[in-house]
Amino acid sequence: MIVNLCLSFLLWHVLADYYLQSDKIASKTHVNQLVQHLVIVGSVYLLGTYALFKGSVLLLALEIWLLHCLIDGMKYYLSRTKVENQAKAYLGDQLCHLASLGLVFIQASHGKIAIDFQAWWKGFLAIVTIPMDSLLKYLIFFLILGEPASITVKKLLEDFQPQDKSQDQGKANAGAFIGILERLIMGLLLLANQYAAIGFVLTAKSIARYDKMTKSHQFAEYYLLGTLVSSLMVLVTYYLLF
Repeated sequence: MIVNLCLSFLLWHVLADYYLQSDKIASKTHVNQLVQHLVIVGSVYLLGTYALFKGSVLLLALEIWLLHCLIDGMKYYLSRTKVENQAKAYLGDQLCHLASLGLVFIQASHGKIAIDFQAWWKGFLAIVTIPMDSLLKYLIFFLILGEPASITVKKLLEDFQPQDKSQDQGKANAGAFIGILERLIMGLLLLANQYAAIGFVLTAKSIARYDKMTKSHQFAEYYLLGTLVSSLMVLVTYYLLF
């Protein structure tokens, strides 16, 4: 039951930090954007937890939200007081959030908080006949392969982007959408144990960019780095969850 609770908290984090905030709010250049984000996070954690679990578990959701406020507040303060590497700042922020989830997991494991589902959720699980942990793992897996993976790849490769803008860059956001489809297909193939078929996905993606890779060494390196990082995220997420 504790594992189900922590998987739920991880799901709330993915939804609130990636899917339920606009690019403007995510930039957090003004304090009101930070406040808007924290209100969204608090709403997702508290309402989501209340919908699935009974009473006292809300205290843990409140604790995680307060830790989230502290982490994001520190990040906002540091971003305004000194210049920092964006990739390191992003990774540090996410690692702190995951560490806060781990801290609450340890606390729940050694505490005396009663963890139980709401009656309607028990009925839903009985109807769909899918274990709670499996349902949450599938949701988290495919959600992470979408927006979180795209943002992570973009942040990590920001310093490696080709400087030559003279060549055709393709339709705006098409690359990000292709990356999401690529990861989702790879995820489905991993779940189906069709490991060899993953090579065909990567080959199809390479064919579309073959001409550009042969003409630009810098783009070829950037493309290879992006593909490897994206694929690594799929594999790591899969093995951590399943």
